[in-house]
Amino acid sequence: MNDPISVSRLVHYLKSVLEDNPYTQNVLVEGEISNFTNHRSGHWYFSLKDESAVISCTMFSSYNRSVNFAPKEGDKVIVRGNVSVYEARGTMQLIVNKMENNELGDLYLKFEALKKKLFEKGLFEESHKKELPHYPMSIGLITGDKTAARADVLTTLQRRWPIAKVVDYPVNVQGKESAPQIIEALKKADSDGHDVLLLVRGGGSIEDLWSFNDETLAHFIYELKTPIVTGIGHEINDTIADYVADLRAPTPTGAAELITPNIMDVLEDLSDAKIRLNNSIKQILQRNIVDLKNIKRSKIFSNPERLYSEKQIHLHYLEQSLEKMISDTTYIHKTKLNENKNLLGQLISKVIKQEQIELNDYKNTLLKDLENIDLQKKSKLNQSIALLDAYSPLKVLQRGYAITTLNNKTIKSIQEINEKSNIKIKYIDGSAEATINHIEEE
Repeated sequence: MNDPISVSRLVHYLKSVLEDNPYTQNVLVEGEISNFTNHRSGHWYFSLKDESAVISCTMFSSYNRSVNFAPKEGDKVIVRGNVSVYEARGTMQLIVNKMENNELGDLYLKFEALKKKLFEKGLFEESHKKELPHYPMSIGLITGDKTAARADVLTTLQRRWPIAKVVDYPVNVQGKESAPQIIEALKKADSDGHDVLLLVRGGGSIEDLWSFNDETLAHFIYELKTPIVTGIGHEINDTIADYVADLRAPTPTGAAELITPNIMDVLEDLSDAKIRLNNSIKQILQRNIVDLKNIKRSKIFSNPERLYSEKQIHLHYLEQSLEKMISDTTYIHKTKLNENKNLLGQLISKVIKQEQIELNDYKNTLLKDLENIDLQKKSKLNQSIALLDAYSPLKVLQRGYAITTLNNKTIKSIQEINEKSNIKIKYIDGSAEATINHIEEE
């Protein structure tokens, strides 16, 4: 078994659990009032019940002043509040900060539904909210014409920041025509290039403030390029426009105070800054004067040549080093060039000798080849002469044969001659002419 704890510790733990739970905070509850007590302190103590359960409620005077009806036993109401625990008695209770007659319950349900819808769409995201200018010089005021809210804002602005230019955009701040007029005024003000816009209205019931819960107006405020601050109703009044705006003030006067610095504070800050700046300049001047005196007494000013003499010596040294480097480099390259020239001459001479030897070898080989070719040609010529001599007709004539011709053409057949043909007969040692007397074929 765990160690026991005290009653107060347990009750305190339950209180912290309930107050840290988002589902039990800022909750809307519908029920019937019973045991209502209007305490002399101004606080209200009562119970809310339905047919199955009951819960104790407390509504402090700072909140119940905004309730526009006198609650009584049996009234059906809708309240908004935070669940907590009264530690002294260990009882759970609802700390109420808003109460509406159940007749207005539908409006509150619509308000909460739209609030949830726009929250899920991201219209209330802090990352989207624009930063307000520190010193606005042009302010657009969107509110009812000749209203107390307008007068309060102008009075506050004149008192706190009279150097700003304020441009009025009068609109109806309640009724069916109110939301469209506010949108048109915001559109005009946004295009006029103001530093900041104020959307304000005095207090009233939820019906009076309902035009500021318009969904189209909420989207338009979200898309504005100019930072906007709202001051609608009193601190306990919430509207959709307040959630979408870049900053929400509890009242119109509070909105005017939020967007402007106090000119007296600014003048005082400027005076302090001027004094600090003058002191700082004086200190800098004093240091510079001391530094200047020290510089005037320095050796550089008494002997300014020292500023460049060392550089001149260094430059002269570099010049000599450069000349020596160029001379040494030239000598090295010249020496290498002569060496390469001699080496190239030797190499060329060697190559020429080698080429001459190879050329002589080619010459001797060519002469031998020509001699061999000549011998081969002579041998073939002798063979051809011998063969020609063997087939020479003179050889045939030496054996007793003769060659007959007619008109310098050799006669090979008797068909080429006829009787009385004059023919020539060639012998080995001479020739004779004859006339054909008789032809006989075989």
